[in-house]
Amino acid sequence: MILIKDEIFLINNEGDLVKKVEQEYSAEEILQKLLSDYPNFIQGRQIDSEDPRRWLLG
Repeated sequence: MILIKDEIFLINNEGDLVKKVEQEYSAEEILQKLLSDYPNFIQGRQIDSEDPRRWLLG
């Protein structure tokens, strides 16, 4: 079975298009710190913009 990883594209400060490929985090601690520092990573508005989900990080 071949798994295809998702990709997103960003435009950097120089105006270049940069491809970012989905990858796993090497440690849960890194992921938890990123989510704590940048809670907008897990926005609930995409699910229900009138009543967005709320997340509790531990």
